[in-house]
Amino acid sequence: MSPTKIAAPVLILSFVWVLSAPALALKPFLGEVRKAFNLGEDEGSCRICHTFDDTKKEKPTEHNVNAFGKDLSRNKTFRSLGELEEVEVLNDKQMAGVRAALLEIARYDSDGDGASNIEELKLGTGPGNPKSTPTADELAKYRNDHPDTTPIAKPAEASGTKKSRKKEDD
Repeated sequence: MSPTKIAAPVLILSFVWVLSAPALALKPFLGEVRKAFNLGEDEGSCRICHTFDDTKKEKPTEHNVNAFGKDLSRNKTFRSLGELEEVEVLNDKQMAGVRAALLEIARYDSDGDGASNIEELKLGTGPGNPKSTPTADELAKYRNDHPDTTPIAKPAEASGTKKSRKKEDD
């Protein structure tokens, strides 16, 4: 076989691989979300952390992170892991760090709809989407069975605001 006949398919495959890299980079995060919250393989999607339009062929990126994704990215444990956006495979330390950060924001109400992130994930609604909310009945039943999942206040660092500091007079 001539080098030209071999080079063309290799070049095409390389091009496809490079274009798919951003989508591949996020797969480890979804796996860690599923592990952290004991979700099934068919539960959850990139929309847990991102908002994007399939009709426009948008993909999850750092530019379309929703409220849940922003809370995760502001989390001190998550930030300590360094830049993970282009990581295709997480090492054990990174996996443990991502899982720890997810659990640290589990009781936040990232989207402000009254349900904690863990309640939304367990009830099949989106923790970063205020239009995707469990019904009052679902939430009441879940909270009755799981009282330790109700929302807690986010620390100032998680809400994206800086604590105001009062100047002391000398």
